[in-house]
Amino acid sequence: MTTLGATSIRPVAFAAALAAFAVGSTAHATVVSGASAAYAASVSATITLPIGPPIPISLGPIPSLSDTAPPPYNNSTSVSNITIPGILTISTLNASDSSDVDGSPGVKFATAAASIQNLSLTLPGLTILATFIGSDSLINGDFGSLTRSGFTTLTGVSVNGVSVTDMPPVNDVLLDAGGLKVVLNEQTPSGDGISESDLTVNAVDITFSDFVAGLVSLNGQIILSHSFADLAAVPSAVSEPTTLALLGAGLLGLGVIRQRKRG
Repeated sequence: MTTLGATSIRPVAFAAALAAFAVGSTAHATVVSGASAAYAASVSATITLPIGPPIPISLGPIPSLSDTAPPPYNNSTSVSNITIPGILTISTLNASDSSDVDGSPGVKFATAAASIQNLSLTLPGLTILATFIGSDSLINGDFGSLTRSGFTTLTGVSVNGVSVTDMPPVNDVLLDAGGLKVVLNEQTPSGDGISESDLTVNAVDITFSDFVAGLVSLNGQIILSHSFADLAAVPSAVSEPTTLALLGAGLLGLGVIRQRKRG
């Protein structure tokens, strides 16, 4: 049996100590930016009668927020008693957004929410009544795992006299005929979920494409309760302690090989 001398032990001990020193500090990823936006209502449509030019119908987006971080933010806004005579009335419209992205490592978030209270929308071929319509978008996490969460909440909603579920499934197509399309809880995700992730939620998305009701045709779009959130993140560069760990592992391997050769 061969006895190891001091000269063959020292490289192993040195490498082990170096690796142990390096374990004490690990690299962190960083969420570098957050963004979110919200508005309660947007109307951009035209009504065409048999005689005369198209009649535009326009509102908002109202109230509207759009912010980016860093620095962190937490904002909200609201308006009351919005009316398009003979077409639309809403008692209260709310929008909020926030993010805690500040440039430091660790899990961060960006979120937005929008809501409408007491809505009455009447157009040829379409009537929507609602006590509450709300949407929420949330992105949360760090590099490698940026998760999306989106929600739509409806209370007391009816479309053309038919009651609608309070918690519709994602991208629930309620109507799609004759150029009229109504989608509830419309969610559009983007990004790889690793370095970037975003989510857009429209509680109600109404589109008209040459939709004819009686002697009237409609074109355009109405969005109720829109929210959007986004995070972007980057991995950390290999830190000095990590480099030392790799060096220590290499030296440890060389020491073992030398021992085996001498044995």
